[in-house]
This record gives sequence, C-alpha cells and structure tokens, in this order.
Amino acid sequence: MYAQVKEIAAKLDTKEISRVCRLQTAHNNVPDSTEEEYYRRAVYVPYLDDFCNSLKERFESHKETVASLQHILPEFCTKTDFYS
Repeated sequence: MYAQVKEIAAKLDTKEISRVCRLQTAHNNVPDSTEEEYYRRAVYVPYLDDFCNSLKERFESHKETVASLQHILPEFCTKTDFYS
C-alpha cells in the first residue's frame, strides 16, 4: 500500500515538506528504520486495529442471537432433548 502511495505521489510530482509545528502534542514517535515501516506502525496498524474494534462493537449485540440459532443445526438437534 505504501509503495502505491509513493508511486502516485511521484506521478503527481508532489513536493516533500517537513512537518512544522510549534507544540508537539500528538505525534507518533514509533521506532522505524524505513519510511514503509513507519507508515505501517503509525498509520496502517492503528487503522486496522480500529477497524477490527468497530466490527466487534457492531456485531456484539448479535452474539446471543447467533448462539441461539446454532441449536437449529442438525448436528445439535440430535444431541438436544427438546422436552426439558
């Protein structure tokens, strides 16, 4: 993904500008040896983590419904005593 972004930036002839700020409050200080590794640790992994967490939150309420639906599968119907 980083390679694609770099290729698009080269095609658009973008200029590199160093980050200028007066007060450093929310800057990622992750250790890195390459630009790609920094991008992966500072942008991609946190985004992927947030995406997974939002999926968990979204489907957490459906957990009980899905668990109760498993009892209609033939495998579980033969093992279940429906009279109790």
